[in-house]
Amino acid sequence: PLRVAVRNEGMKLVVSALFQAIPAIAHVALVCVLFYLVFGILGLNLFMGKMHRCEEVGGEVLAPLAFGIDEKLMTRQWCRAHTHVVGCIGASKASFFSAGGGGGAGIGELGWSCAQDVAADVGVNTAYNRIERWGGQWTCTASSATAAVLNASNVQEMTDTYGILGSACYAPRSHVAEVERSGVFVSSCTPMFLHTQWVLPRGYDYDNIGHSMLVLFETATLEMWPSIMYHSVDAVEEGFHPRFNHNPAACIFYVFFIIV
Repeated sequence: PLRVAVRNEGMKLVVSALFQAIPAIAHVALVCVLFYLVFGILGLNLFMGKMHRCEEVGGEVLAPLAFGIDEKLMTRQWCRAHTHVVGCIGASKASFFSAGGGGGAGIGELGWSCAQDVAADVGVNTAYNRIERWGGQWTCTASSATAAVLNASNVQEMTDTYGILGSACYAPRSHVAEVERSGVFVSSCTPMFLHTQWVLPRGYDYDNIGHSMLVLFETATLEMWPSIMYHSVDAVEEGFHPRFNHNPAACIFYVFFIIV
């Protein structure tokens, strides 16, 4: 290739121009790096440690209210407790700490055992062409390990370790307190065990300057940047699960970066 460039006057001129442009290109690259560095440091200050979220193991990001948990109570400690039993107290979804893990036969694991007292009604929904179940009743009883945590005298220590032990955001708190005291609750929907993990989103975070600058580079390409911006808008504080539209002003950071 170099021989061709030397022999061909046109190619020789192009190659010569490229080499002469290297200093100018280096100056522009340096300005770009400084630009990314400034915004990267700003991103660290705004979002470092706040991009973590609670996900179901092998599943999707959790919606707290779907499991009877107030959005403000879904924390890193709650998520790292790993296993919760989810049922219904009256018309409200409810979740409780479970000392169990892994899978069990039927509706039962190490932390709770649930037995069906009243069979659910089954019918065909012709509008959606599917089988649906409603009604029914299950009684769930905590294991000794789970009950020991629910009834611990050092409540604050347990909360600091496992987060909120029981929650049913649309039911009276007294009902939840009774379950924590007795270790038994009656569910009006099929109980399930929820396995959770506290993770970073795949592909982006602001936990160090390198990752921060990489996120900004992805934003500058205008590929998939809205999802990053929306996550930043939902970000709360370190150790808390994102809340929908918690900080809309975070959009300004991304819009200003793209404009500049």
